Amino acid sequence: MGQQESGAKQQTGCGEYAAEGARARVRLVALLPGYRPDGKEPQRGARKERMAHRSRALDRLRGAALLNMIVYHGCYDMVYMFGHSWEWFGTPAAWLWQQVGCWIFIVLSGYCWSLGRRHFRRGVIVLLAGALISVITAVCMPEEAVRFGILTMLGSCTLLMLLIAPLAERIAPETGLLGSAILFLATRNVSQGYFGIGLGGPTGSIPLLSLPQSWYRGALGAWLGFPPPEFASSDYFPLLPWGFLFLAGYYLYGVLKKRRPKGGGSKASTEMGTAWPERMLCFLGRYSLVVYLLHQPLLYGILYLWTMASERAMYY
Repeated sequence: MGQQESGAKQQTGCGEYAAEGARARVRLVALLPGYRPDGKEPQRGARKERMAHRSRALDRLRGAALLNMIVYHGCYDMVYMFGHSWEWFGTPAAWLWQQVGCWIFIVLSGYCWSLGRRHFRRGVIVLLAGALISVITAVCMPEEAVRFGILTMLGSCTLLMLLIAPLAERIAPETGLLGSAILFLATRNVSQGYFGIGLGGPTGSIPLLSLPQSWYRGALGAWLGFPPPEFASSDYFPLLPWGFLFLAGYYLYGVLKKRRPKGGGSKASTEMGTAWPERMLCFLGRYSLVVYLLHQPLLYGILYLWTMASERAMYY
C-alpha cells in the first residue's frame, strides 16, 4: 500500500507539472503576434503582413515619384526630341520640377536600402540596367546618349553602402541626415569646378572654393562628379553630389524609426487602397526598375505616332 500511495503521489505531481507546463505554453502563445483567443491557430504571418503594409506605403510613394518622372520625361521628349514649342518648359520652375522629382526618388531609394536584402544582387542588377540604357542610347540616339545616368548612380550607391553602412551606423541618424544634406548642397556644383552654396542651374549658386582642373579627367572622374571638358550626357547623375542625397535617405529611415510609435501606425494609414489610382501607384512602385526601363521607348512611340497623326491631319 505504501508503495502504491507513493506512486499515486508521484503521478499526481507529474500531472500538476504537466498542467502547469500547458498553462505556461498558453501564456507564451498569447504573446505571439496574431494570437486569437477564440482557440484558432495563431496567425504566424502577422509580422509579414505588417511588413507588407509598410511596403505598400513605400510602393505608393515610389510609384508617385516614378509617375512624376515619367510625365516630365514625356514633356522633355515632346519639346527637345520632337520639336514641339513650350516656352514654360525652359523656365526655372520646370527645372525645379525635374530636380525635386529626382530628389524624392533618390531619397526613397536610400530609405529603402535599410529595408531591403540582397543588396549586392540588387546593386549589380541596377548597374547592368544603367549600362544597358547607355549602350542603347549611344547606338540609337548618339546625340542624346546617357552616360552615368541615374540608374548607374543608384546601383553604385547600393553597392557602396555595403562598405559604408558599418561606419554610418555609428553616427546618430539626426546628425547623419543633417550632415548628408549639407554635403549634398556643398557639392552640388562640383561638376562645374567648385564647391559652393546653392542649387545651381537657373537658380544660381555662390562659388566658395575652386577645384583643381587635374581632377576632371577620364571616365572615373565623370563617375565621381568631375567630368572632363568633352564629356556630355543627357542624364548625368554622378556620385557627387547625388550619393549624399542617397545617404540622407538612409539616415531618414533611422530618424523615422526612432520616432515611430510602438505598435506601428494605424490600420487606416497602412491598408491597401481599393481605388485604381492607388493600385496603379503600388504597381509602379513595386516594379519601378522594369517600368523605368520601358517608359522611354513607350513614350517615344506614343509621341511619334501622335506627331505623325498631327502632321497628316494638317494636309486634310
